[in-house]
Amino acid sequence: LTGEQPGIALARFQDAARLLPGGKIYAMNAVLALAALGRWEQVDIHLARIFSDWRDDIRFPVAAAMIGIARQDLARAEEWLRNPAEFAGQPAHQLVADQYFYVLLWQNQIARAEQFAQRMADRDRTTRSSIWTERLGDTAFMSGDFGTALRLYEETLRAGDDHTQARVLLKLSDVYFRLNDLDKERHYRELLYGRLER
Repeated sequence: LTGEQPGIALARFQDAARLLPGGKIYAMNAVLALAALGRWEQVDIHLARIFSDWRDDIRFPVAAAMIGIARQDLARAEEWLRNPAEFAGQPAHQLVADQYFYVLLWQNQIARAEQFAQRMADRDRTTRSSIWTERLGDTAFMSGDFGTALRLYEETLRAGDDHTQARVLLKLSDVYFRLNDLDKERHYRELLYGRLER
């Protein structure tokens, strides 16, 4: 979006979100328009507000990467790592860390994404720790280390909550597909979607 387009888009997405509050895509599109406008405080506020609706959505990593790329100052995520007290409990900082991770993954900087996720997992002993364990699984999957991805996803599933279960089951089925174990792939997909008839 260039020129006046982000402002026009923002107004239209906000109107659509008001008219159809169940249409969560409009709220995310409004956040993307705010990012295009460089209104970062509002991006962080609105993204934190809709995060619970989006955290398990398979489109969230793409949206987070798009926001992170637009932000262009994701070095802040690394700076915050040096001060755990500043980072702890700050939803805006956590969302920027999410964006930073997905930008690295999006740009195929898998080793850096893995190092970042490991530091986040090491420093965070709250429920978000399992999220970073899952993301370590994502980096293993992306690098073709399916055995490690399997172990990390299973660890996430054991430690996670109901919010992570569906997403991790889908990832486990993908790992088993890549391992050519179609029975286990089917098992995990059926746990998610119900019985698949041949």
